[in-house]
Amino acid sequence: MAILHFFDVEGYEWESADCYVPTRRCASESETIAETTHFHLFKEKIRMPQTAETIHRPRLIAVLDRTLATFPATAIIGRAGTGKTTLAAEYIARSGKQSHSAWMEVGPTEFNWQSFALHLAASVAATNRADCLLPAAFNLSPEPLPDEIETFLSSILHNDQCLTRLLIIDNLHYIFDAPWFCGFLPILIASLPQNCRLLLISRSKPPGPIWRLRSKQLLGVIDERRLLLSCSEIKAFRKLCGVNVPKKAVRCSGPDRIVKISDLTSNR
Repeated sequence: MAILHFFDVEGYEWESADCYVPTRRCASESETIAETTHFHLFKEKIRMPQTAETIHRPRLIAVLDRTLATFPATAIIGRAGTGKTTLAAEYIARSGKQSHSAWMEVGPTEFNWQSFALHLAASVAATNRADCLLPAAFNLSPEPLPDEIETFLSSILHNDQCLTRLLIIDNLHYIFDAPWFCGFLPILIASLPQNCRLLLISRSKPPGPIWRLRSKQLLGVIDERRLLLSCSEIKAFRKLCGVNVPKKAVRCSGPDRIVKISDLTSNR
């Protein structure tokens, strides 16, 4: 069986790009055959985004800081282009928590539980400056039961070498329709170590009764209304893009509208 070796965390360079995960299938009622499934691990999915050429939004940084301090999990929810990922990346950069923050960017391929679990473990391993935790250590099934999910999360988050204090999962909406997701989210929040926080970034609200998580003070939400650019932030962005306009020409967002980047830079 081939396994994923380790990677150079500082340079984010994989030494081995592929991983074979043990799975099981039933050949008959009395026989179970072990198989191996091939997955490609993408280093881009666990790389922290850069925050160069962005405007500073201290009011949102303060809101995010308070929310993370209050709730075990926080969700930033808004449509594309509202600055969700930029806010999270700026918060990490300005708080000096890069070395203790694990970042994972979800894509359509993470609809598959095995692919999602591998990348999640790799992001946590990168934070811990340790070898990747998964390949031969876990027996992942394509359709995990709640106990399997709990065991997996406990193995990577409650490891003696785990130094992760903030776990960020970006583009979470890609896996909302996965058959295992609704059971996964509450288990993930319940599995967090006491000194670890979870930050979820999504274009829409997660499915299921998230009001239960909110009513139990387990999940805080920063919605799109909070993410809208203020007049001063619009001016700062236009200045960053080299657009000079009179004060009266600076237009704030209308009701329930996103200020589009194309609008901000149309006179460039």
